[in-house]
Order: sequence, then structure tokens, then C-alpha cells
Amino acid sequence: MAMAVLIPCLIYLLFETSQLAQTYSMLQANFTRLGHVYNELKDNMNTVKHSYDSSNHTLTAVYKILNALVDRGYRACPRTWIKFQRICYHISRKLETWQEANTSCASQNATLVMVNSEAQQEFLASFDKGNRWIGLNNLQNIQSFRWVNGEPLVTGYWSSNEPDKSKAKRCVRKTVDGTWKSDQCDNRYSYICQIRSINYIIQLLNLPFPIESQL
Repeated sequence: MAMAVLIPCLIYLLFETSQLAQTYSMLQANFTRLGHVYNELKDNMNTVKHSYDSSNHTLTAVYKILNALVDRGYRACPRTWIKFQRICYHISRKLETWQEANTSCASQNATLVMVNSEAQQEFLASFDKGNRWIGLNNLQNIQSFRWVNGEPLVTGYWSSNEPDKSKAKRCVRKTVDGTWKSDQCDNRYSYICQIRSINYIIQLLNLPFPIESQL
């Protein structure tokens, strides 16, 4: 009686062992195939990285050539814009709030003007005698004014008794003598847009926008 029960159990165990062996073989084969796929993906990734590095080096060389052209006086600015050093400027005669002016400049792939040097300040003061919005603001309600690109103000060219400490005056305009005044952002003035010459060329040529290290 015991033998009659044992034999079917042995047969069942042999069958299960055979099935496990087949499953193991399949898993081992799949693992081997995955190894081959991984190696292929790794090789492809190295190829892509090499291509990217080569393209990156080529673009860096192109950007350096374009910068050299700008430095040697090539007039790379939109029509009616004025170039000083590496930057193009445009004075809009439209009267807009600060936010509207900021949006209008952005729609032209430009920004409200950002003054980062004394030479730039002197140029703008002599070139233009109007009240114009510039890209300086304190809309974030922090201790210091910042430019539209998020950079903090380093050197200010304020009028006397400026900036006004009033919380209502969070945007900045250039005055007729070139100095700056804080003002209510909803007031309407004309404004000055700027774009870097090389950025304008890059847009014309439909090139990828460079990172700072490539310029």
C-alpha cells in the first residue's frame, strides 16, 4: 500500500524537477540575452556620447567665430536696433506697464535692458533722453532689486533719494538724465529692450542655444 502511494509521488517529483530545470534553462537563456542587450545599449550610449561631444566641440568653435565677428564690428542686430559693444538695443515708443513692457521684449526674444557696466550706463544715458522702463524690479518683495534674469543688482545708478522705500514702487525706470527711479509698476512708460548680438545670430541661423561655457 505504501509503495502504491510512493510511486506516484516520485513520478510527480521527477516531473516537477524536469519543469524546474526547463524554467531554469529559459531564465538562464533570457539572462544571457539581456546581457547582450545591455552591452549593445552600452556601446550605443558610448557612440551617442562621442557624437554629442564632437557636435559640442563644433558648436563651441562656431560660437567663438561668431563672437569674433561681433567683436570686429559685424553689425549683428535686428533692423532699427542700435549696437553697443556686444549688445543690441531697441527703444519702443509704446507706453506700457512694466509687465507689459517685459512681455513685449520677451516676444522679440529679448529682455528689458540690464545695465551691468559703467560704459553701458554712459552709453544709454547719452544715447537716450527719455523716461523708459528698464529690467530692474523688486517684485519678489525682497531686500534688494534684481534684474529680469534673476541676477541681483551690483551697481546702481540711482537718482538722489532713490530707490524709494515705498512698497508701491517696485519697478525701475531710467530718467531723462540717465539715472534711475523706482516707480509704480502699473504706470505707463516706453521702454528699452536688449538682446546679445551673438544670440540674435544664433536665432537667425537656427542653432542650439549655447551654454555659458561655450561663449
